[in-house]
Amino acid sequence: MREEERRVLAMVAAGRVTPQEGDLLLDSLVPEQVVAPPARSGSLRWLEVHRLSRQGRRGVPQAYAREMEEAGVDADEGQLRQMRRRGIDGAYVRLLSEVGLGGLRPEELVELKRRGVMPGYVQRMGELLTERLRPEQLAELKRRGVTPAYVEQMLEAGLGGFKWNELVELRRRGVRTDFVRQLREEGHGDLTPEQLIEARRCGRRRSRRG
Repeated sequence: MREEERRVLAMVAAGRVTPQEGDLLLDSLVPEQVVAPPARSGSLRWLEVHRLSRQGRRGVPQAYAREMEEAGVDADEGQLRQMRRRGIDGAYVRLLSEVGLGGLRPEELVELKRRGVMPGYVQRMGELLTERLRPEQLAELKRRGVTPAYVEQMLEAGLGGFKWNELVELRRRGVRTDFVRQLREEGHGDLTPEQLIEARRCGRRRSRRG
């Protein structure tokens, strides 16, 4: 074992870095296999680093590769590295599958996690909207700030039957529920999303002129 590796393992055992961070540090060293003894603190049982080539590529721990395989994810080494960096684990994949997003490709998992799409969000949006949402649609909804609360408020304001992309546009254009209620009180009760957006645009123009 080289001195650099001893230092990394000592940092992990002392709690200065997490086992995951230590794994990444070891991955950056010269390719070889290193097995560390159990840490005295008991917080780290075994730290195992697998080297996949001598070209300096950072490998993926076999345990993580097995975890993803058991979760039904078919990914190559590069995709596994991306998922691991995003904090995607088997539990995340399984929970998404339980709420209707099964059989996802690695790039779809990465985008969902990058946008902060969690299983609870997927489940609630599926309950509120009539159409079945695809991964890229859920990622875009989350990116635009369309939350379950926003959809619930729109429904309470008398709107319904909208599509996912209409919700994205309503949110992007700043159409709020108080604005929708105000229009309904003025007798404009059956406006389409396009008409609401146009009304919002016209209202802003009038406020600027005033």
